[in-house]
Amino acid sequence: MKTGRYVLILFLILVLYLIAWPIPINPISWTPLPAPELKEKYAINDYLSSVKIIETEESFGPEDVDMDEQGRIYGGFEDGKIIRFSSKGENMEVFADTKGRPLGLDFDNSGNLIIADAKKGLLSIDKKGNIKILVTEINGVPLGFTDDVDVGPDNMIYFTDASEKFRVNNFPTSMSASRADLWEHQPYGKIIRYNPSTTKSTLLLDLQNNPTFLIRAKFMNTLTLNNKENHSPLMFTDAINFAYIRAMQEDKTVLCYGLGVNDPNHIFNTTTGLKEKFGEERVFEMPTSENAMTGVGIGLALNGYRPIMVHQRLDFFLLAMDQLVNNASKWFHMSAGDRAIPLTIRLILGRGWGQGSTHSQALHAWFNHIPGLKVVMPSLPDSAEQLFYNAIMDNNPVVFLEHRWLHNLKYDPTNIIGHYNDSLY
Repeated sequence: MKTGRYVLILFLILVLYLIAWPIPINPISWTPLPAPELKEKYAINDYLSSVKIIETEESFGPEDVDMDEQGRIYGGFEDGKIIRFSSKGENMEVFADTKGRPLGLDFDNSGNLIIADAKKGLLSIDKKGNIKILVTEINGVPLGFTDDVDVGPDNMIYFTDASEKFRVNNFPTSMSASRADLWEHQPYGKIIRYNPSTTKSTLLLDLQNNPTFLIRAKFMNTLTLNNKENHSPLMFTDAINFAYIRAMQEDKTVLCYGLGVNDPNHIFNTTTGLKEKFGEERVFEMPTSENAMTGVGIGLALNGYRPIMVHQRLDFFLLAMDQLVNNASKWFHMSAGDRAIPLTIRLILGRGWGQGSTHSQALHAWFNHIPGLKVVMPSLPDSAEQLFYNAIMDNNPVVFLEHRWLHNLKYDPTNIIGHYNDSLY
């Protein structure tokens, strides 16, 4: 009995450890573009059948290669070494050692080898193998994953910092860091220009953390992220509202309708100002008939619109489950991909004051079992904005779930996002 008790205790400890084990990845659903047909430029060929393989002995993982003016071949390897070969791929020798992870390579007009090193930043190596550090940070933010470089005809150097979140120095290898970045599939990168004449770096594009703040500043003119004094925390309801405005400004086929869209509370203020800005033909109420209004949304989607349907309570949407399961989620597949249903359904769930068992159910797991249906449930305002926008622009039916306790949640992005270039917005 004692042995069984000890085994049970150890098992419970293991379960608790696994539950509490931190995972840094927040995966986002992504649908790749269809693969092109294998014809014309994609036709099968044997161009590489006679390629000669260059042996690199113990060195591993050449990310990029380049050739100098003499035709010699250079490659950066996982152990930090820059290996040089003759023009015929022979006479292997160590040209330099960055002590980091050299990825992108390109020669400048003076014959210096410019290196995008994931751990060290942007480097320059002269013809004798002497290493010079060019850039390690941009606007006070350290580079986290410098990964590619290109030198322009004017000798200006353009390079990328692939991820602000998944920094190579925080992972065993650059491959494990890049794998985490790919799994999360979020725009954490930067494009930077370095001027060798002035030694100045310019941030050309910054998508770190989340591009929604750029969008918000552009469309709403309410935030200036470089000035924290003028910034106020973002609320979950604001995020939904901003996504509405962005989508409806970009695409005139986007419609907003449903229960409570134009009532004084405007669905926790998520639809505030939409009717005034876009007109009653694109923003309108519906009678309390869940099944009928869902059918209206499907019909609109089949006729070239992108409707956003609002149900204030998930529980009552059960009256429209047949429309969702047997119509909305099936049209694309039953038409062999010919007819899409770009319908977004907002459902609010969770317990609230004075609500009984028929008003406070958490049925979100149910929707995950419906083929052809995408299910999204954000937990923070910054992700809610981009996820809601992506849901609207998706060509598949999407159930967008909002817990009512999140609507008044405030979130201050200045605590985690870096510096943005004012010229971008």
